[in-house]
Amino acid sequence: MRDGPDSDPDPRDLRALDEELAAAIERLQHARAEVGALMRRTATADLPLRLASVDETAELADPDRSFVTVLGTVLGPRGMDAYADLLHEEPQPVAREFDELPADADEQARQSLAERLVSYVRGLRAKHPGLSDLASDAPRGRQHTARTIRTAITDLYNPAQVDVMRRLHALLSDTGDPR
Repeated sequence: MRDGPDSDPDPRDLRALDEELAAAIERLQHARAEVGALMRRTATADLPLRLASVDETAELADPDRSFVTVLGTVLGPRGMDAYADLLHEEPQPVAREFDELPADADEQARQSLAERLVSYVRGLRAKHPGLSDLASDAPRGRQHTARTIRTAITDLYNPAQVDVMRRLHALLSDTGDPR
């Protein structure tokens, strides 16, 4: 703002303040919607409303459920909406196989699963283009979001599942697919 009691405010300062207020109002509206859904018992208390309702998360494996909770803390509204759309999908058998992969799965099982997941993930990305950039509006930025997601993956999933995700990432990268 300009100096002096009679000077007009700088329009750039006003625009920045307006954007901050709009973001705060949006966060409060979403918080209010979550409280309302909890009061109506249409959502579980442990997950962000935008990412899950009772029906959509009833069959999530424990690591996936915890991962959704982590995403709710780092993604912005667009990223959360994109991930919420994904949660409406019925998991394919290959995704269920990933959920059930034992920590001691052998090399061949890990590689085979990663290769079979490639077409599944491509299909999800085609159907849900917002998944390609979940961190586009992350409040703390892309680096923080990526770091948090990497940490969550290694903390929540067993070593064989983490290895399959690394292999899948490499296979998608080799074919020119983004993250």
